[in-house]
Parts: sequence; C-alpha cells; structure tokens
Amino acid sequence: MKTFVLTNGNGPVEIVVSVINRGNLPVKLGAAETFTLLAKDGSDLATGKLVPMPQYLAPGDNGYLGGWTTDVAPADIANVGAAEPH
Repeated sequence: MKTFVLTNGNGPVEIVVSVINRGNLPVKLGAAETFTLLAKDGSDLATGKLVPMPQYLAPGDNGYLGGWTTDVAPADIANVGAAEPH
C-alpha cells in the first residue's frame, strides 16, 4: 500500500491510497475507510473519508482509495507532511 498526498499549494488537499489484492479471492474495499492528514511535525491537520475506486478487486488487481479535504488553512498547505489511512 502506498499513500500519496497531492496539493497545488492552495487546497484542497487530495489523498490517494494505492492498494493491491494479493490474495486468491476477490475483495471488497471498505466504504468506511478514513484518513488523518499529518503536518511535517506529525501533528493532525485534518481528517476525512476515503472512497474506493473500484469497490471490488479481483486477485492481482490494483485499486485506490481517494479522498480530499478543504479543512487545511492556506498557510498550512506548505506544512502538509503525510496522510495516514485507517
């Protein structure tokens, strides 16, 4: 699993989590997944929901959980460090 944090410097901040079904059976990605957006010092900046794209993955397939937040003040955009999926 890899997590990407994307911003154009003004907001919103977008979060993309790449997932791979490494099992032998199809899986359903959860619709109740959330994230915490962290500052470079590790403090919490915002939280939000992640949406599965697609919702079902066959064995070996790649999918994504995507979300965004506008709860980060423009002055804090440069301080965005990472996102932690839950």
